[in-house]
Amino acid sequence: MQINTLERKQPDSRYMDPSILQVLEDHLYVLKKDPDNTLLPVSNHLNYKYEGDFYGLLNELKVVPKYHYITMRINNLVNSTDYIGDKDFVIFPNVNEIDTIINVHTTQIT
Repeated sequence: MQINTLERKQPDSRYMDPSILQVLEDHLYVLKKDPDNTLLPVSNHLNYKYEGDFYGLLNELKVVPKYHYITMRINNLVNSTDYIGDKDFVIFPNVNEIDTIINVHTTQIT
């Protein structure tokens, strides 16, 4: 395996800003109930492999890193290490809704 295959892109820094994370937390209930969320199937093998590493599972499922935090929260986890490898699927949020919330918040504070 080549070293650049192991490289992981860092998330957009806006998505890790504490004020943005708080806005997403404030909208968590609405985001969880969004009918446009997607269910990503998780095999038993992946559950076992990524027990204690939800972000690792999300990388395996090709979830863009900037959506890792909110995907973790929508799946009722507080920390990536809380994952006990017990999911048949991961709820992947409607990224259009997330981006809209972030853009509205960002334009209101500038």
